[in-house]
Amino acid sequence: MQDFAGVVATALRPNDFMGRLGGEEFACLLPNANAAQAMQAAERIRSKFGGYKLPDHATDFPFSVSIGVAEAYDADFALQALLANADRALYQAKANGRNRVERAWTGSGVPGLKAAAS
Repeated sequence: MQDFAGVVATALRPNDFMGRLGGEEFACLLPNANAAQAMQAAERIRSKFGGYKLPDHATDFPFSVSIGVAEAYDADFALQALLANADRALYQAKANGRNRVERAWTGSGVPGLKAAAS
């Protein structure tokens, strides 16, 4: 987990926040970033982690990460809805083959959510 957190820290801006939600799930909050900027940050994380090499290991391990991106505007700036939207996009990334970034989209028709992956 420390290795992953270190990789993420190199991909974020100084005013961005990253925290562990539990297990192997993390969340990043990117203040004043739009969806396109968030997608770029997520892709930087995915790419950097994919190229990560464990220190002091002779064998390279293939690392991958699936990422869901949601925009606060689409979730009416409610943290619970924002995380739910990102989680749905994460599951869409996993369903689409893993090791990819997916964005939550508006207009899914899911009650209580203005943006969700379909």
